[in-house]
Amino acid sequence: MMPPPWLANMEKKRLVIFSFSAVLFLSAVILVVSILAGARSGAKTSPSSAASLEATRRGGALAGELLFPGINPYEPEFPFVRERKSRYTFEDIKKLLPDPASIDVDALRKKRKERLETLYSTID
Repeated sequence: MMPPPWLANMEKKRLVIFSFSAVLFLSAVILVVSILAGARSGAKTSPSSAASLEATRRGGALAGELLFPGINPYEPEFPFVRERKSRYTFEDIKKLLPDPASIDVDALRKKRKERLETLYSTID
């Protein structure tokens, strides 16, 4: 008589559960050991960490010195700079966008068809 299907792979299931439990237990042990080791050595500051703290403090002062230069009144303004608006109206959009009827679509279609024909001819 055959065992039911849920009992057929019971040995493999036990092995998987055991190995998963072992990995979980070892991970917890490593975590606890690293926390305890960090707590013991946390009271002492190493020279490298003190140096990195000093470099961090100096970095903030250096960033404060690196300011962008002011605007030169004699330099011409960049021609494409526009004043930022919080809301655009339909009239603003009509001024900024090109007219869709002015775009030549026939040339684009012709180029696309030529490329497709070239592609199809390489497949044949």
